[in-house]
Amino acid sequence: MEENGVSRAELARRISKSPAYVTQILRGNANFTIGTMVRLAMALNCRLELHLVPSQPSGES
Repeated sequence: MEENGVSRAELARRISKSPAYVTQILRGNANFTIGTMVRLAMALNCRLELHLVPSQPSGES
């Protein structure tokens, strides 16, 4: 975030959330939606990638 020159307050403004909520997200203390993740990525000019990875290699039971 700081690498992009965006403060927590500015990031909160960009995603229409409170600065306290942004702090909770950054500390790992908030559950948030994929929609919020998309808004965070857009606010930071980043691309969001989600990957679903099997818990076991295929072919094993």
